[in-house]
Amino acid sequence: MNKTLIIAPLLAIAIAAAGCGNSDSNNFIEGYNDATAPLQELTTDLGSAAGGGAGADAKLNQMADGLEDVKTRLAGLEPPDGAQDELDAMLKALDDTAAQVREIAKSAKSGDVEALTAAATELSTTGNALVTAENNLQAAVEG
Repeated sequence: MNKTLIIAPLLAIAIAAAGCGNSDSNNFIEGYNDATAPLQELTTDLGSAAGGGAGADAKLNQMADGLEDVKTRLAGLEPPDGAQDELDAMLKALDDTAAQVREIAKSAKSGDVEALTAAATELSTTGNALVTAENNLQAAVEG
């Protein structure tokens, strides 16, 4: 179950609030920060599942639920002009990451080490896509 150790850093999503920008950007940044705030607690809780055990799959599913909640909250935000495509990419990346976390939970519950390894490897790819989408969103909002 050591593969779970890599999940928390990949899912720690944060966007730096820009010190400048118009009110649309500032409102979006504030909404974004509010929407993503629960992820810090979820990733901390997920760390307790890193040792494996019976609760690991429940913690992973809780993380996936949290990602889906963040996606719903972000989808309700009005991005600044020129940032809609980047927000859409971020929403897709959140969907993909939540699905991958659920796959890891399923593999952890079944004890299938081979499937767990494959799912954790795939999470690296989806996690990178999420980070890229977030960076692109940040650039569009701040730009």
